[in-house]
Parts: sequence; C-alpha cells; structure tokens
Amino acid sequence: MRIFFVFWIVAFLATGVAIGGESLPQQTPSGNAPSGAGAAVIHESQPQSLWPLPNATEWYWYEPAENLSLPEAEAALKEYKEIEVYLSSLKRGGVVNEMMLVVQKKKPASITCLTTASGPALPVTITVDATLKEMRLGYSSAQDAGKKWLVLLDYDFWGKQQFYFDTQGKARRFMDILASLRKLADLPALPRDRFGFRTLDLTPAQADALGKSRIENALVSVVYSGGPAEAAGVNFLDLITAVNGVKVRNAGHLDSILSDTKPGAPLRLSCLERSAAVNGDAKTRAWKPKVVEMIAK
Repeated sequence: MRIFFVFWIVAFLATGVAIGGESLPQQTPSGNAPSGAGAAVIHESQPQSLWPLPNATEWYWYEPAENLSLPEAEAALKEYKEIEVYLSSLKRGGVVNEMMLVVQKKKPASITCLTTASGPALPVTITVDATLKEMRLGYSSAQDAGKKWLVLLDYDFWGKQQFYFDTQGKARRFMDILASLRKLADLPALPRDRFGFRTLDLTPAQADALGKSRIENALVSVVYSGGPAEAAGVNFLDLITAVNGVKVRNAGHLDSILSDTKPGAPLRLSCLERSAAVNGDAKTRAWKPKVVEMIAK
C-alpha cells in the first residue's frame, strides 16, 4: 500500500500540477529563448536588409607611439605631401600639399595644412589640444585606388577630419606624430577603445524579429581588426546579452559596464551569434548562444 501511494505521488507531480493547484514550470521548447536560457536557439525570419551590412571602412586596432621629439615630429611632417583630406563640417575635401607645425611657448600647438581644393579655399588646421577626442585608423574600400588608408580625427566642436594615405605605414606614422605632439604639449594620451568593438541598440524591428517584447542588449556594429575582441572571438552582429553575469540593458549600459572595468580584469561576454542560413533558406537565420572570454586592456 505504501509503495502504491509513493508511485501515485510521483505520477501526480510528473503531470506538472502542484498539490496547491499551481502549474509547475514546464521545459521551454526550442524556439525563442527566455532570458538566461543556455542552449536554446532563437530563429528570425526577416530579410537581410533588417540588419546592418559591414561598413565600407575596416577599422584597425593601433596604439600610437609617443616617443618622437619635437624636431623629429617636425621633420616627419614635412614628408607628408599630396594627402587627401575631407572635412565633415564643411562637407568638402581637397589635397594637403604641406604641413607646418606651429609651436607656442616651446610646445606644439597646431599643424597648419596648406591645401588646394576646387572652389573656395579649404582651411585645415590640426589642433594639438583637448578638443581632439579620438583618433582612429581605418582602411576604406570605397576610396579611390592608391589612397585607402584613413586616419580619422574627431573633435568636440569641429567635427571630423579624414586624412587618406597610400600606405598603412604612412597612416600609422602620422598617428605617431600626433600622439607624440600631444605628449610634448603635456596633454593626456587620447582615449582609445580598450576592447576593440562598438555596439548599437537594437531597433524595434530587430527586437521583434528576435522574439523580444522590448529593446534590450547591444548589437556589435564594429570589430577592430587586430584588436582584443577579434582575438577573443567577438564577431560583427553578435548580440551581447550579459557581461560577467550582469544583464546588458542597451548599448549605453554596456559602455558603462566596460568603462568601469579595470585593466587586466577578466570579462565573460554572453552573446547570441547570428549563424548560417537555416535549412538553406537565406532569409532565415539561427542565433546561437556563445560565451567569449577576454581580458580588459
């Protein structure tokens, strides 16, 4: 009798009904994964146009050297001639024929660029001050043949200056010059991307395609070639859902988490990776969970 009673209890609980009348949690079938699910696969059936394409500019991880003296930097600048430049603030471009260093109180202050351009004169001044907030190295496949290597300077007030070079070595050397001049001017090194990737928020349509009821997480939009993220296995269009177990609310929240991470600290990124087409259907993709481990720079 006791054996029969135990068997009845086990069978009763297996039906998924608790003694108090509430349903016990059921196993989630494959399909849209709930938050925190491990092995589930999220399917999306949307056209490719719903997701961003890789940018025409491939960005590279580079840490500029800061060891040039003032005479060395000034001499190196004189070697730069016929450099293509584009100013985002004026939406105009031209050619830099000569670069001249301006020194004030024995410290570098700016670089005056003598340019030629179709139409009105094109004023180009590279300031060595705190308004310069970022410097990036890229390779633009959309640029004319011969001058595809790009150094982008981003200013707080002036917008972006884009300089194009025919070799990667010249572009890197140009960054070395600017980094050295900032150090000689007693300015802090420019902040650099410590992790080697950038993210965006999901759009409402993208969130809906992933079966999400709200916009959350952060979509990887750029991975720097040669950077720590690429080496660790972060890919373009990875969806970062958590960092060290902390759920990522959006791209801004991820930036906050990463900025608070000390150099040398381990990072465990929980991601969803957009994989190959499902059953040969190019419009249907599977997003599979993966974990990426890296060390903060």
